[in-house]
Amino acid sequence: MSFLVDEEGQGAAEYILLFGGVIIISIVAILIYRSYFQRSALNSAQDIRDVRKNINDSDAAKNAGANNSTSPGPVPEPKPIEPPGKPIKPPVVPPVEPNPTI
Repeated sequence: MSFLVDEEGQGAAEYILLFGGVIIISIVAILIYRSYFQRSALNSAQDIRDVRKNINDSDAAKNAGANNSTSPGPVPEPKPIEPPGKPIKPPVVPPVEPNPTI
């Protein structure tokens, strides 16, 4: 009856039971949620076609004026950047005259 007390291989058996439990739980979850995935209105192929069509339509609208023969006119000169607020002027200090009474 020494095999009842023997603990060799106990860790491996526990890992096998743990992985078996995880596999069983994942299979049950897939079976439960399979109906949700089958009934979804997700159609990725049609969604990708819609996105590509919208992108092409927006590019065509942006580039509609690019092929015209008239020029847009002169480019205005950029305005110089002014610092925010009023500029700080240094204080005016009157010159000091020597005192002749000393």
